[in-house]
Amino acid sequence: MTDILLPTKVNLSYRGILPVGDSHCVSGCGAVESAQHVFLSCSTFGSLWSLVSSWVGSASVTALTLSDHFIQFTTSAGGTRAHRSFMQLVWLACVWVVWTERNCRLVQRLSKFFTSYAGQDQDFFL
Repeated sequence: MTDILLPTKVNLSYRGILPVGDSHCVSGCGAVESAQHVFLSCSTFGSLWSLVSSWVGSASVTALTLSDHFIQFTTSAGGTRAHRSFMQLVWLACVWVVWTERNCRLVQRLSKFFTSYAGQDQDFFL
């Protein structure tokens, strides 16, 4: 369900907002950018989870969907309800960081594109 809602490049291409060939991950890894890819399997963004798991002292999670990953990650360290709530907070913070970084990289690429495009066609505006 998350794949349908998030404006990933795959979804934007599917809706005709981006050209079909422009659906590669902004990390530069070469894979098609879906929510599953960005948050779980991307060599750049997905590598965050092993670092966070070792930081909080829990086992690494190998789920294939975001919803399964959330459940496995938040229960991976066991413990009390307060501990699970803490793990949920950590998971949500990680997702926010990944999505924010993804958007920053996307905006940087777009601004470079528009800057170079405007520079080529400056006579048009005069």
